[in-house]
Amino acid sequence: MRKKVVSLFTALVVFASLLQFSTAQAAEPVAIGLTDFDLPKRSSQERWMNYYGQNEGDGDRQVKVKMDGLLASGSEEAIVRYTVEQKLYYGPTTALCQIDPVGPLSGRLTFSNGSTEQMITIPIADDDKTECTEYYLITLEPETANAEVDPYESDSAVLYVFDDEPTVISFTHESSMKDPLWDLREVDGGESKRPVNNYYALGHQKGIVVLGDLSSKVSADIVYKDCGCTYGEDYIVKTSQFEFQPIHFDKSVDYSTTEIDPFFDHESPLSPFKSYRQYFEVYNDSHPEAVESFRMQLKNVKNAKLGKHQTAYVSITDTDGDYFTFGYDGVTLLYGDKNLSNIVLRISRTSSDKAASVRIRIAEDTRDLINDEFEAIPGIDYEAFEDQVLMFAPGETRKELTIQSLPTFSPAPAPNIWAPKSFHIELIEPSDGYTVRSHLLVNIMRPYNLVS
Repeated sequence: MRKKVVSLFTALVVFASLLQFSTAQAAEPVAIGLTDFDLPKRSSQERWMNYYGQNEGDGDRQVKVKMDGLLASGSEEAIVRYTVEQKLYYGPTTALCQIDPVGPLSGRLTFSNGSTEQMITIPIADDDKTECTEYYLITLEPETANAEVDPYESDSAVLYVFDDEPTVISFTHESSMKDPLWDLREVDGGESKRPVNNYYALGHQKGIVVLGDLSSKVSADIVYKDCGCTYGEDYIVKTSQFEFQPIHFDKSVDYSTTEIDPFFDHESPLSPFKSYRQYFEVYNDSHPEAVESFRMQLKNVKNAKLGKHQTAYVSITDTDGDYFTFGYDGVTLLYGDKNLSNIVLRISRTSSDKAASVRIRIAEDTRDLINDEFEAIPGIDYEAFEDQVLMFAPGETRKELTIQSLPTFSPAPAPNIWAPKSFHIELIEPSDGYTVRSHLLVNIMRPYNLVS
């Protein structure tokens, strides 16, 4: 009799354990995520985001969100929040792109065992303006404990809206001899005084840009004219032809199975931009001279119309006289680290026979080159400092300043994106007889596991 009681007790314990295990299994959160990508990031190790695409004339975009699995109870509901945020361009292309700002869209999606799919509707305006490609960042976050969103596979995506208006080619913005498109130094074939930094951000560098419908090959002649410079002595031309290879999005194509990739080709600043170094090279002569300029003009355009800015000016600053600079060899890029407390700036000059001075400050036009999401914020990412005049005594050739990086973080530009926060420092108002050779870009590195 005792054996039967023990056996019955054991059976009850086992049954209770199985029941508890089954209930625990059923109570696990269900996976909810974006789906039906035109190009999922898992199709390439180089991808940092999932992609949706459509042409502007295709109308509003429907994005499917799906729940995988079933909830523990038939009456239970799982809820996620979604946001859709338009990502605007910054820098030289801001005005040129002509994209009308669209406010953020947000809402809640409710799932149950009887309703495992929901849709996010993104309104798309089919206007008649020639624009850059529009971008929208879509993100999901769980609201209830029984909902789980995979941050590495399905919590976010970027929607590309490709423009379908007539193609336009233009320089990125207006320029003149006093305010050149490119302000270069003689050294290294024409190095920019201001270093440029782009990390997955919607900003073009200065140059020639193509807007509107990009599905046809575009070409134009570039005509150069000396404005104080002498061709063959101060600079040479590498090419007098601009060519843009077509980029076409077809919603019927499965881009995860092809080598064609309209998303990466549009990924700013890769396209439709080309560096000035592809057009010309600056010579470094050995005699002091004044600032010189030359002009570039777009002509004989094929498969496009000329845009607002058809000419561009380039200035060349001499580097043969005495100058102030950052670092020992004109260093223009400096890395700080959130794990280190100090960022050391080294400012030097090339002669020391007399007293001299230069003013140092945070660059006023930082936001023209780094968009808000990637800009280091004073008081959060680093300890701000006031602009000041550095006085060099006779015989003194170098000074050091310290900027303290802070352990706090301004928001990351997108979910799970490891990228530095950046700001520019510039030297201005040098003493008579001196020039400024370089500016400085400071990147404060953000440990990957702390990106929010």
